[in-house]
Amino acid sequence: MTGRMGLLAFVAASGVVHTLPVLPSLAHGLAAATLAVLLSLLALGLPGCVRAGIWVTLWAALAGLLLTAARADHRLADALAEHNENKVSRVVLRIVSLPRLSPDGRQFQAQVISSRPEGVPARIQVSWPMAAWAGPYGRAGGNAGGAEAEWPDGLPDLVPGQVWRMALTLK
Repeated sequence: MTGRMGLLAFVAASGVVHTLPVLPSLAHGLAAATLAVLLSLLALGLPGCVRAGIWVTLWAALAGLLLTAARADHRLADALAEHNENKVSRVVLRIVSLPRLSPDGRQFQAQVISSRPEGVPARIQVSWPMAAWAGPYGRAGGNAGGAEAEWPDGLPDLVPGQVWRMALTLK
């Protein structure tokens, strides 16, 4: 029962971080840790089973809160620098997801290995437009009876794990 309460406290505290308008600062984390220590000390007079349940629940909630806030802060810090907005950048990237096909092109997730200039996030979504393509189920030229469209000439296959060097307009 203590483990379930601890898990529930961890998940609930993690959910609380997602509802906050601003991420907790280091001062908030220290205040929460101090409060947890004080409540743990107050629980010393309780029977062993109750005390263990309080400690596990309290410290699991604190861990969920701090871990989620730290991960969210880390992810939000990895953003496109403003001076790179709408500029062409040369990047070397590794495809990390299957490409999604659409009538006007392809989209895929990529991990940036290196970039010039600096300030590009570590993970980006690439949109590769293809205006002349009718899409995977479109009609191309003389296709009749709903036959599947041909791939445009020279269109390379995109496979997860491939490394590409591209010039991208970053947004």
